[in-house]
Amino acid sequence: FMRTTKASITNPWMSLYLKDVAAVTAKICTRELQPMDAAVLLALAGEADWSTGRVNVTSKDLGERLGMSSAQVRACISRLKKQHLVRWVKHKTSLFYAINRWVLKPATPQSCNFIEQCFREA
Repeated sequence: FMRTTKASITNPWMSLYLKDVAAVTAKICTRELQPMDAAVLLALAGEADWSTGRVNVTSKDLGERLGMSSAQVRACISRLKKQHLVRWVKHKTSLFYAINRWVLKPATPQSCNFIEQCFREA
């Protein structure tokens, strides 16, 4: 189930870097990540707003879509955080997930800079 927003209808394109997807696969082979982690990363990418890179979804919602418990999703996100692929961001009054901009690049340069800054602060 993919949500449909005005942004996703206007311009559904973001850049997903295949080199970094291959790196995730390599980390699964070395057991730094689990196969479920890749599923969660792709589910997060599918929920990302194309223009800002923000992912406004809960672990419960992701779990329902992936057939996992919210605890399993949180464990996957924790491992993704350790690999600097995903981050939970608190910005002003909003909370959202962000995927490292070197993995999933938002469409606007301002958003790229903002997401990059979020990962530098981590």
